[in-house]
Amino acid sequence: MLLLFASAGQAQTTYPDYEDLYVNDYAGLIPNSWESRLRYRLEELNDARGIEFTILTINRMSDYGHSGAIEPFATDLFNEWGIGNADTNDGILLLVSRRDRKLRIELGAGYGTEYNAEMKRIIDTTITPAFREDAYYTGIDEGMIKIIQAVTGRYPGEYDANLLTRMLNATGRFVAMAFWWILGIGTPFGLYFGTKAYRHHKRTKPRICRNDGSKMYWLTEEEEDAFLSQGQIIEEQIKAMDHDVWACRQCEHVRVEAYPALFNSHKVCPSCSYKTQYITKITDTYPTRTSQGHGRAYALCKNCDHETVTTFVIPKIEDQNVSSNSSSSFSSTSGGSSSFGGGSSSGGGASGSW
Repeated sequence: MLLLFASAGQAQTTYPDYEDLYVNDYAGLIPNSWESRLRYRLEELNDARGIEFTILTINRMSDYGHSGAIEPFATDLFNEWGIGNADTNDGILLLVSRRDRKLRIELGAGYGTEYNAEMKRIIDTTITPAFREDAYYTGIDEGMIKIIQAVTGRYPGEYDANLLTRMLNATGRFVAMAFWWILGIGTPFGLYFGTKAYRHHKRTKPRICRNDGSKMYWLTEEEEDAFLSQGQIIEEQIKAMDHDVWACRQCEHVRVEAYPALFNSHKVCPSCSYKTQYITKITDTYPTRTSQGHGRAYALCKNCDHETVTTFVIPKIEDQNVSSNSSSSFSSTSGGSSSFGGGSSSGGGASGSW
């Protein structure tokens, strides 16, 4: 992947070059099968409203020589790429730095400060809640839709629709959402809440002591730590597992029950057997459309400090949007351009972390 040097004021910082005008998923957060869905909506926005909206995911800012806040990195990258129309400065950048656990919605200078509060609300209520559950695609997709709604006043696909059509579409979305909320059968959404309801029932039903048949009582969070091992306490601290401790008042028999988190990226450590191993992937060479990329995966246990390092191969980037007769390596906009429109940002937008 090509790198561009930053301005003289940040001579030590480099920026990733874009290979696509709409989606550059260098951190591998978006499934390949869903990337075209994002790109379609962003192309549609450009066609209908002339707004250049691009999504960029990276592993960490330090890979490009930057340390500190995400705001100056995002602003300078936005201006380096020239996102948006040079006259209206209405470009949008959604930047996600996976390992830094930071994200930024950077807006072109044409938006002023009017949309900053709304961008912050979108980050706090839509994007970061999904990211905390490692549902990165969901956060990016739903966040993108709400950003588009905020700046255009329209839902994707409804830019030229009349009021009646928009009302009918909104009603259809509400009915569909209500249906799956009630039914939820056979869907990840329904399974998630169904599992939570089942767990709640299972965790709160009375326990009987196997020694004397007495009713056991459920210890509070403050009381239970005295009966947990250090590994179990760490599992709770990193939200990989939750533990319930039940005790018998008569014979003092103690029962510890473990419940894995529904969404958590920690793995079971092969050394200590606690779910306290975290894997960090570092990309050494990024893939292109002609060559594979390579990287290293560092597995470190937060309980026993057991560490392993493995290497992995990143497949070539599939280009499903460029015609085989085209010599350009970028997706084309409605005007056939392979570069952004020269827009700039003065630092507007909002940031968040998870």
